[in-house]
Parts: sequence; C-alpha cells; structure tokens
Amino acid sequence: MKSLVFIITVAPYPLPGGLTSRTSNLVRQLIKHNISVKIFSPFVYKSLETENDVNNLLDNLQSNLVERGFMYDLILFLIKRFLLALKEILKCRNKRVIIQYIDERSFIIAFLIKIICGVLLKKNAILIGDDITLRYILFKSPLNHIVKAIEFFIVKYTDIITTSFRIDYEIMKQIRVGKPTYFIPNGIEIKHVVDIDIHAKNWKKILYISAHPGKRNNMALKTLLDIARIICRNIKGVKILIIGKYIPKFLRESNLVKSGCIELLGYVTSDKLKEIYKEVGIGLLPYFGEAAQSSQRIKTLEFFANGMLVVASKKDLLGIPGLRNYVHCIAVSTPEEMARELLNVLSKPSRYKHIALKGRSFIIKRYSWEEISKKYIDLIRKLLK
Repeated sequence: MKSLVFIITVAPYPLPGGLTSRTSNLVRQLIKHNISVKIFSPFVYKSLETENDVNNLLDNLQSNLVERGFMYDLILFLIKRFLLALKEILKCRNKRVIIQYIDERSFIIAFLIKIICGVLLKKNAILIGDDITLRYILFKSPLNHIVKAIEFFIVKYTDIITTSFRIDYEIMKQIRVGKPTYFIPNGIEIKHVVDIDIHAKNWKKILYISAHPGKRNNMALKTLLDIARIICRNIKGVKILIIGKYIPKFLRESNLVKSGCIELLGYVTSDKLKEIYKEVGIGLLPYFGEAAQSSQRIKTLEFFANGMLVVASKKDLLGIPGLRNYVHCIAVSTPEEMARELLNVLSKPSRYKHIALKGRSFIIKRYSWEEISKKYIDLIRKLLK
C-alpha cells in the first residue's frame, strides 16, 4: 500500500452497530483505492490492507466482544492505545499524516495527537472528523449549553468534517466558513442484497433492531410493545423479531414475549442477520417524539435494500431525502397510526408489495457505498499526494 490513514475511535468498534458498519465500509472503499488503514479502538489496534482483513476482523471479534465489559477496555484504550497510536504516527516523519476520528466523542484523543505531531515532528497532521453530529438539542438547560460549547469547539477546530446528517451539515457550514465540510450519507453494500426475492418473504414477520442502551431506544421499545399488543390481539400468526443485546426488563418480562408474539433474538452474527433480512417482510422504525431521528440510518437503508416494507415515523425518515410516502415506504405521524397501517398491511400484504419493490430500487440506485463515498475518497487521495 502506498498511502496510510489513521482512524481513531473511543466507540466500541467493531461491536455491531451503525458506527461499525459505516467505519468498516469507508475502510473498504479506502482499500479499494490502494489506501491502507491503521485503526485504534478500545478493542482493536490493527492494520487493514485488504477487504478480507476487514471481514475477518468483524467475523472473528464481534461475537466474542459482545460479552466483554466496555469500561475496562475504554480505560485501557485511553492509556495504552493512545500511546500505541502516537508511537505509530510519530514514525511517519516523511509522510503526510491523516488522523480521522469517528464521531465527536473521539475528538480529544485525535486532537492531542495532532498537537504532539506539530511539536515533535514539526508538521501539521490533518484532522478529519467523520460522522459528526450536533447532540446538544438532546439535553436540557444548562447541560445543553455546555454540550453546545464543546461541540462548537470541535466543529471549529477540526480541519475537515464529514457528517451523515443533512441538517447538521447546513449548520456546520455556517460555523466553519472557509473550512472543508462534506455531507457523506450512510450507504449499503450492493453485493449483499443481490439475491433478495420479495415474493418469498413472510409478511407476518416484523423486524426491529434495537440500538445501544439509552432513553430513545427504551422509548422506541415501549412504543413497539404498545403497537405489538394491538397487532397480536387482532392478527393471528404475527411474529415480531427484536435483535439487540440491550433489552430492558419491561420488555423481557412482557406477556407478548412469553406468548411468542415477540421473539428476542439478542446478538446475531452477520450471516444470521442476512438470513433474517431475506425472510422478514416488514421493517419497523417506531421512533416518535424525542426518540425521532434515531440515528439508525444504516439499518433503515438495509431494511429498504433487502426488500422489506419500511413502516416508520415521518420524522425518522427525514435523513433520507427523496423518499415518498406510499410510494417507497409507509410513513406515519403517531404510534396509533402506525398500528393501523400495520393491521392493513398484515391483512392484505399483496397490496403493499409494490411499495417494498420501489423502496428497494430507490435506495439501491442512490445509496451504494461506491457512489456516496466518491467525495470522501477524492478528498483522502488529494491529501495524500
């Protein structure tokens, strides 16, 4: 490999989730263009030079890491991995140093290394912040003002920023006048969805993928439970599958779980997830109110690309421009409306298959990683010249 990018994250890469999916796919695109990567996370310190390196990393580590305690690894990272990353980067005396950190939580580590590079190497390392979002709106005063100030500093003093959120992109452009800011949405791997047969799906199977623990995920699960009570009372044979390790007690002890209407699958491997995607007819995104805009963008794209009929809150689909209600998906305003629409679909699924087909076609044409990462790859290649 001729070129090298350092990627630093304090998030639990490669545990399953949207961040891991985005990072891995961006790394794959870099590798395709002869750019190797060294990644530093709480769980990983590794060079990635081929797509097989990435695949093996995910397959070999994910199932083992799910049961490990994250805080121990985070502390280990902050001490040991920081020193390892710094040691490796300081070797690059005659090369352009690009340090890419993943989401705003990883900024301070990358920023400190950039400063040390400037002092010891007498060279300016390029700092790229990927998938940066503005989260202060999630907090109440006065905490939101503190978070806003921190985010302003991050946005102001990162050399180059990319974000997958259109609204954040517009705001950050105003803050970062004269500095490069890019909108790089999330995408899908087309080769993973070529053998999907919508007509072979089970339309009484509904899928929800749980996010990491937090208020919004619990809100979504409570909404899902309320909707499931209505559906399971009116339609026989419905199976609601929930994937995710972080399932709160109120759901685990629900009568719907005991009766089998809701099935908790826990963590599943990538291969198992592909099997589920092929079989399930409906993908559900029950995010309303404060839980809206859930950041489940990649899972949403995967639902579409795998031929599921996506039933979601209108606000949660704002991050995917161009989607049309009742053409590509079913978008609703309230949980009650979601329950009614699901009853209609489950009663006569043949009337809705064309929506799943058009939704799949729309996403595949516009959101392949090859297509949406072009600006990102061009940026890295120019920096490495």
